[in-house]
Amino acid sequence: MKFRKNMKLGVSFIFLLLTLTSCLSLINLTKKNNSLDENTLSLSATVDDYMEDNDSFGNASWVTQNNYTNLMIIESDEDWFQFNLNTGDTIDVEIYFNHSKGDLDLELYDPLGATFSRAVSDSTLDYENLTFTSDVSGAWRIRVYHYTQNTNVSYDLYIWKTHGSGDDWAEENDGYYNATSIDPNYYGDLKIIESDEDWFGVYLDVGDFIDVNIYFNHSEGNLELELYDPSIPTIPRAVSDSIFNFEYLAFTSDVSGDWRIRVYHYDGNTNVSYDLDLWVTPISTTIGDDWAEENDGYYNATWIAPNYYGGLRIIESDEDWFWLYLDPGNVIDIAIYFNHL
Repeated sequence: MKFRKNMKLGVSFIFLLLTLTSCLSLINLTKKNNSLDENTLSLSATVDDYMEDNDSFGNASWVTQNNYTNLMIIESDEDWFQFNLNTGDTIDVEIYFNHSKGDLDLELYDPLGATFSRAVSDSTLDYENLTFTSDVSGAWRIRVYHYTQNTNVSYDLYIWKTHGSGDDWAEENDGYYNATSIDPNYYGDLKIIESDEDWFGVYLDVGDFIDVNIYFNHSEGNLELELYDPSIPTIPRAVSDSIFNFEYLAFTSDVSGDWRIRVYHYDGNTNVSYDLDLWVTPISTTIGDDWAEENDGYYNATWIAPNYYGGLRIIESDEDWFWLYLDPGNVIDIAIYFNHL
């Protein structure tokens, strides 16, 4: 009887052990499956590109003639880009991608709205391209979208432009009193035709700090840059008249009102295309650090794209760090402008 009792206890113990083992195995299996699901989600997570948020006609990202790489369409996402064209300008747009990853299509819209596209490219190749000559001046749009909207597709965007013979989108702005009002931003595709002048207006409060740059090819013509206050249209408050491919001026406003920027051709005998870059640092921020902070170390550098960035500041032993994406073989040019005195 004692042997049978011990055997019964032993069988019960083995059964309990098997039960616990089965439970533990089930728990481990479930936990392992959960971990696998988490890892799968983590690996498949896709981060959108550096141009976002540009998912509609109204919030299209500004671009110029350039190559833009490592862009991304995520399923039903759309990417919109905008750029200035003058009447008669011709634009070439291309996108390159792997069609086996998804079917991207390309459309062009004029400044009047997103109702009707003016040009379309919708092939089944690894690229889409279109060419169009502008018949209206203003901010045109490029739309890139996924036809089937069910996969994530990376792509590169290439934009080329051939200037027409007409004047630019900011006309008529040939004098102090009919200056085109602008906000701080980058303005491309401007043009000086021979003795033409371009005037722009921007509102400044007392103490606001303004940076103005123009970029052009000096071999086409010698452009000059001037800044005028709201009350005196004949005497510039700041002047830039170098022989380089750019002109630059910076000034702290001492009167509130509509200041004027004047761009003109020194010789007045050729047509010159140029871009205008305008930055304003408000008085509320000029007494402290700049808009790019906190970027005082390698690991908290501020992300930037190729562009001009004004209103920056080094305060005593402060450092400023910036980062940007480069592909192998890319060439980078960096310049900083400041008063060495």
